[in-house]
Amino acid sequence: MNQSRIQILSNTYEAFQKNKKFPISFLKAENKNLKGDIKYLIDKGFIECTYYQNSCSLELTSIGIDYVENGFQDKNEIPLSNITFSIENVNAPSIIGTQHTATLNNTFDFEQIRNLIQSTHTEDQEILNELTSTVQSIVEQNRPLTSGIFSRFGNALSRNPEFAVAIWGTIHTFLLNKLL
Repeated sequence: MNQSRIQILSNTYEAFQKNKKFPISFLKAENKNLKGDIKYLIDKGFIECTYYQNSCSLELTSIGIDYVENGFQDKNEIPLSNITFSIENVNAPSIIGTQHTATLNNTFDFEQIRNLIQSTHTEDQEILNELTSTVQSIVEQNRPLTSGIFSRFGNALSRNPEFAVAIWGTIHTFLLNKLL
């Protein structure tokens, strides 16, 4: 976010702390881009604006307050890593990064998926629990996957995609571990 928008948020936050609105005049020469900055902050949900003839008063929304209090970073923003990989002349099978071993760990807890099924109160609880048990037995007992083993669960998974993602992640990890 550019500095002028951060300044608007800072000033509005200071006014917010004093239980006041932040007044803005559009008549000042230095405010030529101000309307665009205010529109941007409104569109992003950071502020609300009450317009008058040549001015407006600004109030922070809860999103704007969180953004300012989080050091002008989005709560969901993932900090960039400082790891640098230099990749040159990879002509054979190789493990990028450590150059030693690759390990895939299945940290999936089947009890967590059962708790999720219980908490959602879906009409498909019984079949989703059956699917979870089937996948658990495949993974824990190293059973082979047979053609059509999951076909009867298709409709329930299409109605509950969050479970499809969780179950597929476990099957995917299981299959990759079998290959390595």
